[in-house]
Amino acid sequence: TRGSPPQGPRAEGDDGREYYVRALAVVGPPARSQLPTLTAALDDLSPQVRSAAALAVWSLDGPVEKPVAVLIDLLRHNDEDIRREAARNLGLIGPRAEAAVP
Repeated sequence: TRGSPPQGPRAEGDDGREYYVRALAVVGPPARSQLPTLTAALDDLSPQVRSAAALAVWSLDGPVEKPVAVLIDLLRHNDEDIRREAARNLGLIGPRAEAAVP
């Protein structure tokens, strides 16, 4: 449907999912109706989409338990850029991401 590209697990590839999710994070709380779409994107096969979705859910004042868990998992990714972005996103989430600190 219009306005909701990420819909669960998909193969990696640049079809705009990551940019769509990042745009929702920038829009912030007015895009709150998209929380179900963003929550589904937390299970996307693309680590970039998962990381962006985690930050977007937080920016829309959604629950952070699963987004933080996704970012913690991405800290162990084999790609340094993915790990760096996950760490940055955890830092942006701040105290609500304390589960990431052993």
